[in-house]
Amino acid sequence: YACQSMFYFKPPGARGQDLHQDNFYLRVKPGTCMAAWIAVDDADAGNGGMMCVPMTASLDIACPDKADPALFFTTEHVEPPPGLEPQMMELKAGDVLFFNGSVIHGSTPNTSADRFRRSLIFHYVPASTVEMSHYYEAISFDGAKQDIAVNMDGGPCGTVQDLPTGPH
Repeated sequence: YACQSMFYFKPPGARGQDLHQDNFYLRVKPGTCMAAWIAVDDADAGNGGMMCVPMTASLDIACPDKADPALFFTTEHVEPPPGLEPQMMELKAGDVLFFNGSVIHGSTPNTSADRFRRSLIFHYVPASTVEMSHYYEAISFDGAKQDIAVNMDGGPCGTVQDLPTGPH
């Protein structure tokens, strides 16, 4: 089911989104969500491109630390496991990157003088989903709203009062 769409408008000088896991926000049970990240502009290190940490697709949700607000517009930072480093995903306009909600990923600030880095992002959950965060609503591809319970347990990082309040 579709549950979220976002258009990121990242002009020159914009901050990045620190390393995170999507399922920290969506709180899908059982399993995780799937993202389709579409590059509207070429995306690379210079204009705030997408980074992914390889070999993190099967990780549990990691409890985040605080992100640096001077560099990132979100408040959460997930430290990659020892020995794993983020890798820049060099994407051309029109390329699509698919990854699940466990993958640690984020973006760098747009340090270019004149290049935007716009992207269109969609999140999906499987038909087997029984719970997800109250911020999202699942809709099947015929437009029907799905009756999925709200995940109120707060996940491994705290209670429902500790849910992130920033954009994702």
